[in-house]
Amino acid sequence: MGSPPATSTQTAAASGMLTFTVLAGGDDGDIQVNSNVSGGYPPTGTPSPYTPGATFTAGRRLAFNQYRVLVGLVRFDTSALPDNATITGATLKLYVNAKADGDNRNVVGEWYAASNWPIDAADYTATPSSTALAGADITAITTSAVNSLALQNVSNVSTTSYTGFRLHVDGGVPAADNYVQFSSFEGGNVPQLVVTYTVP
Repeated sequence: MGSPPATSTQTAAASGMLTFTVLAGGDDGDIQVNSNVSGGYPPTGTPSPYTPGATFTAGRRLAFNQYRVLVGLVRFDTSALPDNATITGATLKLYVNAKADGDNRNVVGEWYAASNWPIDAADYTATPSSTALAGADITAITTSAVNSLALQNVSNVSTTSYTGFRLHVDGGVPAADNYVQFSSFEGGNVPQLVVTYTVP
């Protein structure tokens, strides 16, 4: 006589959450291009990377008779995630020092390959992309506070290396001043990435 078939209870997936903090000054910064309004838009100046300061900025500005586009970059070492993790959510937490919203714009963000670091002129683009952050209304962003920005397409979070972002102010030709200035590694209120996940 054979034995009755054995049954096993399916094990539920375990969930977890990890917070990653920028680890070095070179992991956040911005690239600015500016030129006189008379030269037209987009500005035609030479891209100028900046990483050592206490802030980094995303902006699309008409200020001081110049067009200025600033692209912010930030990356996190997310290799502490389990290699077999399924990413279920991600939130970028940035301390905002200052802002201007003359044209009612949004901060948007794209997943940006961490292999592009260190930050240099080649990281500049005048074209905003929203693959990671669909749009955070600058009007609703709070200054002198940490702002939590919910991300999309979170499968782009790396479980084995760094996860990077490029931040923009959206829209085309600015008619006024539009920017958001974030605290950097050197600024003390260090950027963070909060990731939720499950594992089998």
